Amino acid sequence: MADPVKVNALISRIFAVSLDAAALPPVVYLEGLREELAQESEQAGGSGKLLLSQDSLERVLFARLSVAQPPTETHFQYLVGCYRRSYEESRKTVRDKDMSQVVFDVTTLSCQLVVNYSGLLLNPDMAAMFPQSEEALRRGPCQLVDHLSCSSSSSAEPLPAGFLEQFVARFDNDGLEALLNPVLSELAKSAYNVSPLGPFHGALNALCQLSGIPATAKLILDHPEWMPEVKNGREMELRSLLGPLMKVNCLPDWHGTGQPSVNECFTNLQTRRQADVYASYQSIRMNLGQLTTGLHQLLNSLLKKGGRREPVLQWWAKVINLNGGRAKMQIQTIQHEIASHGFFCNLSAVMLKFCGPFLDPTSGRMERICPTYVQDDSGGRLDLKEVTKVAASLDEASAWVDKRNASRIADLQASAALIERQELERAGVAPGTVALSTASSSKPKEDYHFICECYFLTARCMHLGYIKIILELKECDKGLRELHRHQQELERVRSMYVNGPQAGQFERQ
Repeated sequence: MADPVKVNALISRIFAVSLDAAALPPVVYLEGLREELAQESEQAGGSGKLLLSQDSLERVLFARLSVAQPPTETHFQYLVGCYRRSYEESRKTVRDKDMSQVVFDVTTLSCQLVVNYSGLLLNPDMAAMFPQSEEALRRGPCQLVDHLSCSSSSSAEPLPAGFLEQFVARFDNDGLEALLNPVLSELAKSAYNVSPLGPFHGALNALCQLSGIPATAKLILDHPEWMPEVKNGREMELRSLLGPLMKVNCLPDWHGTGQPSVNECFTNLQTRRQADVYASYQSIRMNLGQLTTGLHQLLNSLLKKGGRREPVLQWWAKVINLNGGRAKMQIQTIQHEIASHGFFCNLSAVMLKFCGPFLDPTSGRMERICPTYVQDDSGGRLDLKEVTKVAASLDEASAWVDKRNASRIADLQASAALIERQELERAGVAPGTVALSTASSSKPKEDYHFICECYFLTARCMHLGYIKIILELKECDKGLRELHRHQQELERVRSMYVNGPQAGQFERQ
């Protein structure tokens, strides 16, 4: 049988409580529980020292939470600390077999109780059960954000190993949506208006951690802000769950590039050391690389752990279709309607990572790419009505010919028919058989493979993202060169006037 004194000490270490009035902070003296245990001991005829036992674990935790929280620690932070201490106690080696079993039972039950009461504290409908500060009551479930993201402005410690998984398993199908939906929204907002030098890592890591659990991955895909009802691409960037993280970039935008400003890294270039400037470049590149890697991991986890790919494909397609205006020559007048360059730069990088495995010629997966995807108005996700299709059908190519030149249309159709007959004759197949089999195998809508959809979604995203950004940069460079040429011309004309007979008149002007 385990020593009751050792069991009392174990429980005291886990919950930071004591039945001794001489206990020093941060250990809390549970006066009310001591009186209850003393009365019960008298009724049972006991006269020994009052000790905490495994049977009184829930009473211990309830009594501790009933005490007003100190100003330096919320009740939820206390529970997270209890879980961590319980986990640490379970990892210790105990030689006594009886005590080892008691340690296992106590730590297991302690973790379960901590998770249960954490849900009560975070649930807005049950939070008033224990005394909490107004700030803790106001934040409610969002208190979990501090422990998930571990921002520098918060004193919260990271969640211990196993806490999140046990928390999700406990409240799955029992109010998990009400507990975590505000957390997901808060994580997305924390990355708003943040530059590549800002604290976006916490929100990104938290979402990656949540997406790695099947129940929370499904919760993310079902979140109201995953696919919000929006009118244009800019609203999608600002209001969707992944929009703020996708926007983190240093490319110019009329909304700004976030704080802290990247421009501060490149001030006083004439006086700064070249090594310092290069270090700034490397820091920004490293952070952006971590961002795109994290976003790829997040979306990949949602595809695998979420149980269905459709919401992710729908999100990609909706983002791309809402930003079709980015393909226009001049987008300055519609910048408030389309997503930023930074958003599409990151999205292009992430989608290229998805295409990497099957773009390898030796993988054998490129056979799953169906060229008819861009011609299918019923099965494809992309809105390509305004996009010129190079691989046009015969009817489409004929429609592009001027109607006044009917002979050219006939010649085009006759030429195509002749080429088709020659190919069929070389293959030894009767033309009528092929036409019949083609007609019988047609179907109203084709289910395209994920590789096929990912390929064409990425191709379209590249046109709206990388390619558009490169064209904009080329135009900007062209404009700068033109301004430089005009400046040189003005300097040349100025030198002619300054050194000529009309120098005085030129200076007065």
